[in-house]
Amino acid sequence: MTNNFKRQQGFTLIELIIVIVILGILAATASPKFLNLQGDAKASTVQGLAASLKSASNIVYSKALVQGKASAQTASTTNPTLNVVYGYPQATTADISAILEISVRDADPSDPAGVEWEIAGNGTNQVRIYPAGDYDGGSAAFNNDDNCYVRYNEATATTPATVQILTDEC
Repeated sequence: MTNNFKRQQGFTLIELIIVIVILGILAATASPKFLNLQGDAKASTVQGLAASLKSASNIVYSKALVQGKASAQTASTTNPTLNVVYGYPQATTADISAILEISVRDADPSDPAGVEWEIAGNGTNQVRIYPAGDYDGGSAAFNNDDNCYVRYNEATATTPATVQILTDEC
């Protein structure tokens, strides 16, 4: 007796299409969780700025030591002229942007485009530096929902200046 039925040699076109559709759905739902490239890049940029700020702050302190101004509550260094507090840069937009040599906007949305960073202070001897477009404040008070920045805390008589990073929502 002969078998007239042919053996199936592969998948049908419908089966292949169904598998491709399922893989596409899985890729569309899973890839955003694994591919947050823009946020990772922004967080790395903020970390790089923090490292630059720490280094620049220490260089200014060294210069203030040489000039004999490291123990004064407020003073100015020369060449370049910077305001210092106990030898470390004062927490002002002008002094911080000068030591970092960055393009900044002083938290004013009417400033021209092309700036890299926004600096905001709240009057308590600290400034925050945000990637351009991330600061949604505008007043002297910091918002709790701005979670991608570098914070510079001015030195006191007992503690040196500190640099902190927050990259929760970059």
